[in-house]
Amino acid sequence: MNIYEKIAEARIRFAQKNVKKTGKNTFAGYNYFQLEEILPAINAIAMELKFLPVFSTSSDVATLTIVDCEKPSDNVTFSCAYVRTITKKVGKDGTESTDSQGASLKGCHPVQNEGATITYLKRYLYLNAFEISEADVLDATMNPNVQNPAPKKEKKSFSEVIGSFPKDKVNTALGTFGYESVDDIPKEKQAQFYNRLKDI
Repeated sequence: MNIYEKIAEARIRFAQKNVKKTGKNTFAGYNYFQLEEILPAINAIAMELKFLPVFSTSSDVATLTIVDCEKPSDNVTFSCAYVRTITKKVGKDGTESTDSQGASLKGCHPVQNEGATITYLKRYLYLNAFEISEADVLDATMNPNVQNPAPKKEKKSFSEVIGSFPKDKVNTALGTFGYESVDDIPKEKQAQFYNRLKDI
């Protein structure tokens, strides 16, 4: 098998493993694959098919290169551009320093934020390289405060509502009010008639 055939076979084998998604985004309401679920499955497949995924980052690009172990000159690279936020700080003594930041997790050291960024990039590249599908995160998170309105219930006519009561009770209520038919009841008396009908 060449490297392309190996990647194609790996995609099929991963799908057949039925790996479970344990990551939960409670804000947007969807489950996702975590690296700890993807990597063991892919590494086992890579060992069987004799290829090696190699992840790396530069200042603005992350790459996942799939190298054929039987012919290392054959490889396929998947890449993802990303932008770090660069913050310039001026100290009390006038010296300037820069802070490079990807993820921004509360209470974390810059190195931890960098680690989180790398984890996200690596995860997305593995998803892309091995065609691992998930729920559409963009749809799940767009306008999270706007909820899909519940379908409106069709409003029943007064006659339909009254028609759900037994006919003898309806006739008794009609006699009490002096009407021959439900259609004769004026709108302003319908609530009163309905309440009387419930009491019979």
